[in-house]
Amino acid sequence: MSRQLCDHHAGTGIFVASRFGGVGYAAGMTPARQVGVQVLAVAAAGIWCALGTYLILKALQATVGLRVSEDQEREGLDLSQHGERAYIE
Repeated sequence: MSRQLCDHHAGTGIFVASRFGGVGYAAGMTPARQVGVQVLAVAAAGIWCALGTYLILKALQATVGLRVSEDQEREGLDLSQHGERAYIE
């Protein structure tokens, strides 16, 4: 795919179809197939992000933890984390 084609269409394959005013698809590519490729790419990106998030959370859990202690939670995070009360009664 030429750079001009990529720049002009910014990767939106459905608009490359000549019937929509585009310059056409690569050999063997149809609008339905292009949309399928894009759906697969979106799914792959979602899986990649979910896996990355999972690994980051596991690393944080193993090092600094993801939760405060029960005592801190019971006391209130404003007081235990910041040393002040959020709501004065």
